[in-house]
Amino acid sequence: MPKKSYSPIYRALSFSTSFLCAISVAPFTAAQEDEKETLTDRQRTEAFVRSQTQRIDWIPVDELSPEQKEKLRPGCCGRYVEPQRTDSDAHLDPNQSELKIDADHSRIEDQSLYVIEGDVLLTRGSQQVEADRLTYDTVTGEAIAEGNVLLREPGLRICSNRANVKTQLNTVEVQDAEIVLYEAQLRAQADRAYRHSNANLNLSRVNLTSCDPGRNDWSVDAESVSVTQESIWGVAKDVKMRLYGVPILYSPFLTFPVTDDRLSGFLYPTLRQSESGGLDLSLPYYFNLAPNYDLILTPRYIRGRGKMLEGLGRHMSTQFYTEVSAAYLPNDEGANENSNALVDAGVIEEDDPNPFIGTDRWVLDINQQGRATADSPINWYSRVDFIRASDKEYFRELDNTSIEVSSQTHLRQFGEVGVGVDHWNFSASATGYQTLVYDIFEPYRELPKLSALGNYTLDDNWQLTLDHEWVRFEHSDEFDRSGVTDPDAPGRDIVIGDRSSLNYELLWDNQWVWGFFTPGMYLKHRQFDLDEKNLSETAETNQEYTIPQGSLHTGLFFEREGTAFSQGYIQTFEPELFYFYSDFQDQSDLLRVTDGGQIVDFDTAELTFSYNQLFQPQRFSGGDRVGDDNRLSVGLTTRFLNAETGAEWLRASIGQIYYGSERRVQLNSNTPENHTKSEIAGELSFSITDNFTSTWSALYDEEEQLMERGTVSFSYQNDDFLTINVGYNYQRMNDRITILTDEETDEPLRDESGAVIREITQTHTQQSDISVILPLNDRWTLFLKNIHDFTFDRELDSFGGIEYGSCCFRSRIIWRRWLDNEFVNIIDDEDLEFDNGVFFEIELRGLGGSGGQLQRVLSENIRGYSARAANLAR
Repeated sequence: MPKKSYSPIYRALSFSTSFLCAISVAPFTAAQEDEKETLTDRQRTEAFVRSQTQRIDWIPVDELSPEQKEKLRPGCCGRYVEPQRTDSDAHLDPNQSELKIDADHSRIEDQSLYVIEGDVLLTRGSQQVEADRLTYDTVTGEAIAEGNVLLREPGLRICSNRANVKTQLNTVEVQDAEIVLYEAQLRAQADRAYRHSNANLNLSRVNLTSCDPGRNDWSVDAESVSVTQESIWGVAKDVKMRLYGVPILYSPFLTFPVTDDRLSGFLYPTLRQSESGGLDLSLPYYFNLAPNYDLILTPRYIRGRGKMLEGLGRHMSTQFYTEVSAAYLPNDEGANENSNALVDAGVIEEDDPNPFIGTDRWVLDINQQGRATADSPINWYSRVDFIRASDKEYFRELDNTSIEVSSQTHLRQFGEVGVGVDHWNFSASATGYQTLVYDIFEPYRELPKLSALGNYTLDDNWQLTLDHEWVRFEHSDEFDRSGVTDPDAPGRDIVIGDRSSLNYELLWDNQWVWGFFTPGMYLKHRQFDLDEKNLSETAETNQEYTIPQGSLHTGLFFEREGTAFSQGYIQTFEPELFYFYSDFQDQSDLLRVTDGGQIVDFDTAELTFSYNQLFQPQRFSGGDRVGDDNRLSVGLTTRFLNAETGAEWLRASIGQIYYGSERRVQLNSNTPENHTKSEIAGELSFSITDNFTSTWSALYDEEEQLMERGTVSFSYQNDDFLTINVGYNYQRMNDRITILTDEETDEPLRDESGAVIREITQTHTQQSDISVILPLNDRWTLFLKNIHDFTFDRELDSFGGIEYGSCCFRSRIIWRRWLDNEFVNIIDDEDLEFDNGVFFEIELRGLGGSGGQLQRVLSENIRGYSARAANLAR
């Protein structure tokens, strides 16, 4: 069964279990007036709530037990705490318990009428009524409680000056009531409260809130409220919601839970405004259909486009966890905001600038994980990760808040089933792609992919891996037109076919305290069966390669102890050697297999070089090439560890590859690579404190004496979630050479000597990434994010926002400006356009949130925000 559980994240208009501290308006006496200016807002709040503790069971934070503090959200200044009864009747059903009355004095009037006074306590099972005076009729069973009346029962407290208790019916009627629902952390005032014998509660003309005593930043006025104990939820009718006393919403009804259980009902709406998307309003409704499945349906309106519907369904069983989300916009009324850029790029015709008007637009996303139960006779598993949209523009036009989506190039459709038997795993999968950007080659589809993987641990630390794979590669297009600018020019033929792979590995894994010694032997086999359709006459349809390989990986561990700044440490020195040999076999028949010069490259790329690549046996990812190699990698690492805890303070590594021969097998050509050594690779990471971390990496080209690539990052986050992230990324690229032309004749410009004038543009990647979470005080927090491109001196992505959190609500507003990169392959980088948007979100404590769009943006783009958000949601 997938290890995924339902959490009550969709609590429709749910009342939270705690709330934030806010400014109190507690009155001051004359003696206190002079001190008023020196008191903080928190001190005013605490002074007020302490004076009210006995009446409403509100406990300030400094008086809560450690267990009670664990239930508080950050910034909360107190909590309603239900007193625990220890008498024998505390857990008895009131309908089946005898009536008990205790008081200081009592007298009899008219034989059946008792007048009871002085600390009156009426008990009937788990229900209690306290009052100054009680008049009780033994014939009718009716009791009138007066003066400081307090009704208690599990989860409920009602205060008033008068209550009518009918003991025979087990009902209570209270006028001018003050109510506390402990589990919901909700308080209310009502003209009338009626408690039924089945523990249901009816309130009339109600004002309710989850704000702390002394302040109602938000509140709900309702003509009536019903709280049903069996369904643990309540219904308010004729509702007006107020924010700082100003009406902001009317609804004929409102549902809310009085516990943490999930509940059907409306979630709060999302309101967005962006430069390209315009006004965007959505109102989600949550259906709590069953404990193991639920549904959210979201009607959505986009100005200029029309009405659409979005949905998210979740289902969990003993063997499967499934999420399905979909959206549908019928008959799109709007234009493509990027139509001008599309026309300029030649993607659409100038006389048809609005290709999506009148079309249906949609997206479907399915995620499923399945696994056999522990008692199943077959150890099977399954996975589905399928997402597809109606067109390339869907996410940028209809889901324009996610920075992650705006930089995505492909959508994947993947499905897999497999079974494990003893030492073997057998699987079958299918993979397809949808490209979201223009003029880029779409990855091949794997229809299907079959694999058999065996793993054996033999005696004396021998490990044997037997990996078998067969893949059928298909493609959605017949011709590759990526990079072809002339619309009349033919595209390049696309190669399709089958590939069989065998990867056998035998390692002798020896590890000791002082080092390790791991020799290895490998056997790689590739067989290609290419379709003849697009091949040239000289190309071989069937090709087969078998390559033996060998490796030796060994290293030593040295350490010494020391003391610095009165703190003991352990320093290690870890030299490491890796020798790898791979026999050469000519694979040039995989090059230029079509008349257009296409190569066989279904899923292969050269691996990006880094320090970790020093000790990897392969030069290519994917299975289309098996590189020849004869190299020795040397690496040195030193670490500083806390002598007491073993925590790593610093790690520094440096290494290089030395080649014994040229590398003749290449991905795109027959030109061998003949460098005798690689770039020098280095890494550095250190943590001065638990709050601060930094990582560095670099590649230095010793021959050119130039820095090839480098990254550096600093990250700081303290206990108050002050967060500072600073990063820098550099990668050396080839200069871009542009031939300047005459604007009228389109002929090349020439200098006095007749040479063509060329413009050289440096395109090295130089980018900084800075993000900040800055708490200004208990209530105000700033968010900042900036990605700057030094190559073209522009901001790739920037946003700034501010958050305000009070006792009762938390709101955020963010302005964002981002680069739309869908035309990155057909428009010069410096000509790409920007989009702007303003996004607003509010969370009324006790009434859920507004959709979580800003939560997603902030979590994606500010390291450390997710930890802060999780802390706020405790």
